[in-house]
Amino acid sequence: MIIQTQQQASVLTHEATLKKLLNVMGNRDKATVVARFISDGLLKADPVRLDGFRALFDEALPYQYYIDQLLGKLETLEDLCKRKLRQALQQQYGGRFSINDSIKLKPATAVDDGSHTYTLLQAAMLNFTQQEAAAGYFSDDSETLTKVDEEAPDGSTPTQITAQAFALLSRQLDLGGEYKKHISRTFRVSSLELISLRMHKTNMKLAAFGKYFSKPNFPLSRLVTLLNLAKGNEDIVYGDLFNNSRIKLYSIQLFGKYMTDAVLITCRQTDQSTKDSYYVYIPNDAGDSFYQDDSEDQCRYRLAVNFVASKELQELFISQLTHREQSDFRTLNLESLSFLEDIAFIPLETGLYKHLFDRHLDKLTADAGELAVAVANVNEAAYANRRENQASLISAAHLNSPNEDFNRRLRIYATDELLALVFASLDRWTAIEKHDALSRLVDLKKRLTTTDSAKPGAPINSEMADDYFGQFEVQKHLREQPGTLLHKLEPVAL
Repeated sequence: MIIQTQQQASVLTHEATLKKLLNVMGNRDKATVVARFISDGLLKADPVRLDGFRALFDEALPYQYYIDQLLGKLETLEDLCKRKLRQALQQQYGGRFSINDSIKLKPATAVDDGSHTYTLLQAAMLNFTQQEAAAGYFSDDSETLTKVDEEAPDGSTPTQITAQAFALLSRQLDLGGEYKKHISRTFRVSSLELISLRMHKTNMKLAAFGKYFSKPNFPLSRLVTLLNLAKGNEDIVYGDLFNNSRIKLYSIQLFGKYMTDAVLITCRQTDQSTKDSYYVYIPNDAGDSFYQDDSEDQCRYRLAVNFVASKELQELFISQLTHREQSDFRTLNLESLSFLEDIAFIPLETGLYKHLFDRHLDKLTADAGELAVAVANVNEAAYANRRENQASLISAAHLNSPNEDFNRRLRIYATDELLALVFASLDRWTAIEKHDALSRLVDLKKRLTTTDSAKPGAPINSEMADDYFGQFEVQKHLREQPGTLLHKLEPVAL
């Protein structure tokens, strides 16, 4: 006689799950979508670990909500630059000039016939070197351009802002430097670092749970080790004692210069282990996220194979780079990645979770710095051709991109992968909405499991399913993610 384990007994077949959900939801299409989550997303979810998972994402919500609220209040690069430039123009020139007025910035030595014309906002954000702000650098006719309907009260041509005067004003404003300070004042404070630490810690544990539940080959021993590793409220630091040995932490660098969010964690699997285990942790990875091997070289080899074979992994790593690095990275032959020469492990100098949060902040700072160049950086060789290369990027359509990218990355939670089996457009959901949806799905899984162990034909309580899923409709999913998902109905459609 084969005795099923508790875990095996709790796993419903897809057909049985679908039948029970259909009784609850009364809609086959919706039941089919949710059944995929129950059967695949929570494939190995036994009641005990499901309770642990539920408690963990309850614990994570306050941190996620706090970050959600903070991001909603963060002044964007575009808004800060517009506000400060408007104030400066008003103070010095009254209401005569708008941030959208044009200015000619033609070097006196230029021989081309280009227009060399920028809006005042573009020019101020791209900033000026000390040499460019000196008298005589720009041509005599480099100044703000007269508007078609503009004339002085006496009928003469109004006085314009010269290129030198605007260069001096822009250096004084230092819009790029001001935005860096804004980022630091908002995020690089001890109270927020503590919240971000705990958010990343719970996110790592949620990722371990999610991968264990959904990946057939993700062993329980790996889950237990990762949960034990992330216990407590403190950060994990290189050299910390764990299972009678010292933890080692490394950031992962590709092609000798491109830092990724991936981290190598070296530790003992249990307190009885006599050798280290090596875990490559890739946040938001569609695969296992935690890849366990017996040596650094094995980690490099597995990572190289996965990277070359997976366009999705390549795009994930690319998304973690600064905008400038992304352009350079895409010119490389990614299929040529060598596990011996092109993957480096760099010891972490900060705690693991501080490192992960700093990666977000550093990327925002760098990407914003490409659009609004700080006085401290404007002399660097990388910005020598900034007007020729970047002026076309500075428009209303692009100014928010560093902030939008930052917001999107910080609002991606480890549980999103499970939710994405059921719901579409998660990027527009708040932390509370995601928590509510996952809570209902997990509760539904537990109710189905309970009725599965009861006598055949026992009814299940449909109290929450009818009301909650009534606000969604089934639609075909995006081309790159085939299948159907539940889309939240717009308020007018409810």
